[in-house]
Amino acid sequence: MLLLACGSSGGEPFSYPLAAVGAGAGPFPVGDWQVTLTRAEVAIGPIYLCATAAASPDLCDVALGEFTEVAVVDALAPVAEIGELHARPGEPRSAMLDYGISWFTTQSRPEALATLGHSARLTGTAVRDGASLSFDALVDVVPPLRGSPALVGVRAHSEFQDEGSRLELRLDPRAWLTGVDFDALAASGLVHSINPGDPAHAAIAFAMTTQPPSFRWTHD
Repeated sequence: MLLLACGSSGGEPFSYPLAAVGAGAGPFPVGDWQVTLTRAEVAIGPIYLCATAAASPDLCDVALGEFTEVAVVDALAPVAEIGELHARPGEPRSAMLDYGISWFTTQSRPEALATLGHSARLTGTAVRDGASLSFDALVDVVPPLRGSPALVGVRAHSEFQDEGSRLELRLDPRAWLTGVDFDALAASGLVHSINPGDPAHAAIAFAMTTQPPSFRWTHD
């Protein structure tokens, strides 16, 4: 657990399932291009649920749930089981999370915690007027500060959670590509490896922070 993140609340602890729900593999428009993802691997975790509506390492003083592992999920699949979320009674109102790259207070630099080695790998094609461009993007979303998650204050509200709860994280990797300038990519070739430092990488990483997973609880 992040040393600057949430503390613990009262009540007996319990666990419930955590799953990822993908967006499907159909084509979608980005400007004049029709883009199709053939691969969308995303590293999710660690995740912390907080009682405050605007979570941050300073404001999140009560941990109502945590998933301290990292899971690599297929964000095109209808559903993928991630694991168990460990929780205490309470009403979560927000979340903090990493995309598989964490920067704990005991570390001098961020570290990728999943075998993927990155936050995401997005592979696909973009087609326009008979021209087909292929891309393979390795994306890193790095926490901005030591001891802070990459994303804070993510909306994640449930009026209650108990042993009969189930939490679904809904991922839409299509939304993360809407800021990519495919015209600029096509001007320099039709095959592209996108890596940290590239403008397309910056657009994807920014979108992953501004359009995070959505949290949806169900109850038995």
